[in-house]
Amino acid sequence: MCAIVKDKFNLYSKKYLSLAIEMNIQSGNHKSLFVNELRLAHTYQWETNYHKSNKLFKKLKEQSESDTEHSNYLDSVYQHYGKNLFDQSEYQLALKYVKKALRIRVEKGNKELIDSTEYAINICNEKIKQIKE
Repeated sequence: MCAIVKDKFNLYSKKYLSLAIEMNIQSGNHKSLFVNELRLAHTYQWETNYHKSNKLFKKLKEQSESDTEHSNYLDSVYQHYGKNLFDQSEYQLALKYVKKALRIRVEKGNKELIDSTEYAINICNEKIKQIKE
């Protein structure tokens, strides 16, 4: 994706997700609020605004770890937080969270998600191995 298109996409993504988040807050729709904040965290990650993406992913991680209303998203939060860390070359920490996602996904039994997570684990391990060499 060319830089101009990517920048415009991120701009619109932030604009409309922020509007959706405000609507979710006003309506008290906590599930949609959580999902839209997760999407916004991705947008920050894509534009390499890691200060904001880390802050939002940590908030969502804590919510899904402690709040039963959002606990069904825990594996997704771990997986995507791990990818966010990977993009920052934090491979060991990324691996930690992706492995946490795998444990939950194995319990859920969703083969497609398990495959995706195992792939992410392999990529993390390859990067860690490259650093050690």
